[in-house]
Amino acid sequence: ITINNATGPITNTTVNIQIVDRNCPITFSYPASNVFRRGDQVSIPATPGSGVANAFQLLPGSTPLPATLTVSSGGTISGIPSGVSSATYTIQANNGTCSATANVSIQVKPPIPTLTYSTPIVLEVNQAANVVPLTSTDVASVELTSGVLPNGLTLNTTTGTITGTPTAVTAARTIVVTARNSVGEPVTASFTIEVTDRICPITFSYP
Repeated sequence: ITINNATGPITNTTVNIQIVDRNCPITFSYPASNVFRRGDQVSIPATPGSGVANAFQLLPGSTPLPATLTVSSGGTISGIPSGVSSATYTIQANNGTCSATANVSIQVKPPIPTLTYSTPIVLEVNQAANVVPLTSTDVASVELTSGVLPNGLTLNTTTGTITGTPTAVTAARTIVVTARNSVGEPVTASFTIEVTDRICPITFSYP
């Protein structure tokens, strides 16, 4: 730049001008821990840092998001997961001039299992039994954790069903079983069970 007066130039100076694109670089992040259960409503917002992003997407070629989850144009990951999974996913943000990526870890666990029985359970000696749980959801395994089943009965460690033929009259006793889901989270169920002498059919006669 040259500064002049009526007699001519007074001085020369140099000015450096830098034009900055405030849309770049883009930085953003997601919460460190994102743990949900299958069937939960999921919403994981992106936290903006620098730059301006106008589009977000799952980075092409990266691990697919859990089934039914999607990324919005604002970077929020949402949906209701229909399966169980645990992985780290890469999200890409861009604005047409620059782009950036951020990782997000998402774990989708199965629901807490449920297992209940009708109680008391009354069986007849020497009669085949098939006791099915009253309710059973998200159960991967079942184990007997307290008490002993009457002789002749066994517990199915996958379904929780009690089958067999009781061989002796047995007084009422309390049984506790523990059910676990596919990631090992437990729930307990208790019931009483007894084996009585045969009460049916009734037979009698007269002279």
